[in-house]
Amino acid sequence: MTAQPEPRRAGLLPVAWGDEIYWEEWGSASGLPALYLHGGPGGSLGTSAYRHRFDLDRSA
Repeated sequence: MTAQPEPRRAGLLPVAWGDEIYWEEWGSASGLPALYLHGGPGGSLGTSAYRHRFDLDRSA
């Protein structure tokens, strides 16, 4: 697995009551998509640590 220093894309998704959800896109553009949800801020994820659970170089 190759560690990418930055996400390919990132942003804020507007949701109900004026809140926003932060999202990031990592890995191969031709890879299989995966959605990783976690319980919110303050966890032990660090800086995008969850991406290490996936093979970011794998294509579909």
